[in-house]
Amino acid sequence: MPMRLRPWLCAGFVALLIVWTWKLVEPNPVPAALEQELPADWRFWLSKAVHFGMYFILFLLGTGGLRSRWRWGVAGLLLLHAGLTELIQTWVPNRHGSLRDVLIDGGGVAAGLFLSEWCRRTRQGCRGTALSET
Repeated sequence: MPMRLRPWLCAGFVALLIVWTWKLVEPNPVPAALEQELPADWRFWLSKAVHFGMYFILFLLGTGGLRSRWRWGVAGLLLLHAGLTELIQTWVPNRHGSLRDVLIDGGGVAAGLFLSEWCRRTRQGCRGTALSET
């Protein structure tokens, strides 16, 4: 990975983590107009897909260009973040903490870890991407 790209990945990781944390602890994270338009079961599944996807993306941004030993630290940090934000939600009006969400978040982190490890082991398949190691 080019050295000049690493600060941008780090900045993207920090910015996305801040916005995601804000949305997780906000009393009404989804605009009312959008919430009314979606059926309840769609809201549920969309919410879970966003949880999985955000932690997947955060993991990839947070580990872009890092060596393998640091990936586990980023994974641990994101799992800690997932647990803490769900715990904080128990004190936020209109929100509730959910162990299920923590597990889904962990699934996103695990998928990112799997993908980055797969790319590391098959370097020619990921050469030139944020997942390839230097």
